[in-house]
Amino acid sequence: MAEPNYNLPEKDILLIEDDGDLREMIEAILLKQKYRVVTAVSFDDALNKLLTYRFRLVLSDINLGSSSGLDVLSWIKENAPVV
Repeated sequence: MAEPNYNLPEKDILLIEDDGDLREMIEAILLKQKYRVVTAVSFDDALNKLLTYRFRLVLSDINLGSSSGLDVLSWIKENAPVV
């Protein structure tokens, strides 16, 4: 497993959304506001990104197929480093 990159700008956002059209729309809005956006399409994809990068904000869909945004929140609370 790669070492997390903790030197990212303060405007980094992880956007977790399984609906492609909605994900693209939200991402476009955030990019227009000069945020750096990393997207994930599932719980597993989100965990992979959370293990690779550090984010200032996570925006998540509640319904992610067999998992949920609340599962992501629980994982973050248990595993993410506190700065």
